Amino acid sequence: MGLEAATHISNLDPLNPTGSDDYSTADDHLRLVKAVLQTQFPNFGLNAITADAAELNKLDGLTASQVELNKLAGTSGSLVAADLDILAAAAAAGLTATELLFLNGVTSNIQTQLATKAAIAHSHTGAEISALDAGDTTTGVFAAARIPTHTGEVTGQTALTIALDAVTYAKMQNVVTNDRILGNIGGAGGIVTELTGAQVLTLIGVETGATADQTGAEIEAIVNHDSLLGFLGAEHIDWAVTGAENVHTDRLPVATAAAVGGVELATAAEVDAGTANKIVDAAALAASSNYGFETGSFVAAFTGFTTDPENITFDYTKLGNLVMMAPAAILNATSNNSGMSSGTTDVPASIRPVASLTRAHIVRDNGVDQMGKIIITAGGRIQHNATVGAGAFTSSGLKGFPGSQVISYFLD
Repeated sequence: MGLEAATHISNLDPLNPTGSDDYSTADDHLRLVKAVLQTQFPNFGLNAITADAAELNKLDGLTASQVELNKLAGTSGSLVAADLDILAAAAAAGLTATELLFLNGVTSNIQTQLATKAAIAHSHTGAEISALDAGDTTTGVFAAARIPTHTGEVTGQTALTIALDAVTYAKMQNVVTNDRILGNIGGAGGIVTELTGAQVLTLIGVETGATADQTGAEIEAIVNHDSLLGFLGAEHIDWAVTGAENVHTDRLPVATAAAVGGVELATAAEVDAGTANKIVDAAALAASSNYGFETGSFVAAFTGFTTDPENITFDYTKLGNLVMMAPAAILNATSNNSGMSSGTTDVPASIRPVASLTRAHIVRDNGVDQMGKIIITAGGRIQHNATVGAGAFTSSGLKGFPGSQVISYFLD
């Protein structure tokens, strides 16, 4: 038999009962339909539904609660059709939900409230305006006719002008610090500031310490001194208490072997060039590339020993192009290599020869002192050979150099 189980209308099967069902099952279908209707519409009671389909469809999509719908009710407190009709007419006239919410909080007749308001364009008498708050005057522009015309030191109505010669000294700012002059030393367009005495002297070109009470004799001495000697401007003799002390060099002849004259100290470059009529002092001689004087020391890190490096300090003196250097201590250490040389750049650049050079030098090979040679390279390395003929050292025993030996050479 085609009898479905249902509690609501959506559960009913429109295909039941089937054509093959027995007539005796009709009562079962009728009871099922009654039960579904009562379950689906439990609150209708004895009231008849009079709304048509169009009216019911107006509730389609409604999400308002019962409480919210009751707010639309009249004074009776219950929502009736007339209440909804009012909203329908308002919506048809173009009223939006936002506009309707403008009424939120209204507690009295709106028309009555509007009737008590003044028109947008209106006027007041002076007596009606007792005070203006700052908020009442922050925007807008007063009409020029409502602004009084100023008189006295400041004149005008909307564009105010300070009258000429109207501001007195008494109305200026007070000078803050005593003994000051108002002026500007900050450049064109700068503000007026209080200048000190030193700043004023600088501004008008007067030396600090100058006095304004020089005697006639003092002034005459300055003028006559230049005039009598026939010198112009800065070519005069610098005068001191004891008499003429310093004469400008352009007024003296050049000194010669037979006559006294003007001389000056030579620079290092002039010493190098051999410029005539110059006096050479120690500073210029030391700075000269040809005659420069230099002393110093450096550490040579020798390798070729059981313990590397063997550091030996060398002291040197340089006079012009002549270099003299000597080790400050002996080198006597166990050998493990047939060579003995320092680091590649141990010799200072100022005393390196232009090209590698060789000098005879007493060396120690396998504990025996003998004549060998020392090589100083242009790059700054010190290298030793066991013999003058560039022989190699014994790779055992003690090697080095036995004592302080001066090594002399020219840089070029």
